[in-house]
Amino acid sequence: MKKTRALLVGAALIAATATSASAVPIELLNGEITKIKYTNYENFIDNNNNRIIDKDDKFVGVLNVSSISNVSGSKFTNFDPNKVELSGVFQISVTGGSIPVAGVGNVTFGFTGNDYMKIYYDTTPDYDASTVANAFASVQNGNLWMEFKNYDGLGQVILANSLTLNTNRADILTNNSGYTIAPQNYPGVIPLPGFGPDVLTDVFFTSWVSSPSDNTAWGYKSEDPLYITAVPEPGTLMLLGVGLAGLAVMTKRRSKKQ
Repeated sequence: MKKTRALLVGAALIAATATSASAVPIELLNGEITKIKYTNYENFIDNNNNRIIDKDDKFVGVLNVSSISNVSGSKFTNFDPNKVELSGVFQISVTGGSIPVAGVGNVTFGFTGNDYMKIYYDTTPDYDASTVANAFASVQNGNLWMEFKNYDGLGQVILANSLTLNTNRADILTNNSGYTIAPQNYPGVIPLPGFGPDVLTDVFFTSWVSSPSDNTAWGYKSEDPLYITAVPEPGTLMLLGVGLAGLAVMTKRRSKKQ
């Protein structure tokens, strides 16, 4: 009877751990880098009216997640964009440098004033990027999943009026994902003041931006991955360890008596 009770307790602890993990609405990969791939549409706001992308100009847009996997794309989570939606809205500022429209150059990005980047979770997929108004309304009718702060980025136009390479990083302001996110020293981080190769960051972005967009409502489009590292909660690990230890002890005692 005691053996049965101990086994049941151990099994219950493991079951509780599994239930806690499965309760997370969007699965991330625990203990390794998760790649969140999304399509991003945005428009350029030329606050200086000089047809140059330079300081104080802004980019405003939306994003919609298509898959969540490991870095190589060989292992995918249970995320299904046909059943749930992860989509976001953002506004970022140009903080330095310059790129003439249809020209070549470099700029830095950041958050100034009322800039933001937020991702929402919705159990009813209704993302609609056909117009700017539809896009913002359809994204923000879900629940806030994650919100970012301390955003920094670097944009480099390599070929005039063509592909732009962007690399960006941010820290997490609001985290409703259900996971603990571990800051990482991601490889190839952007060379910005105060953000060198020895600086940890919560999330890391890299993307190729195409212009013009294939959507008439938007000037730019990119297929972006966002990299993030989720780790198991210490409490969850302890529960799992206790449960497994209990099962191991009872198995050992049982084998000795046989």
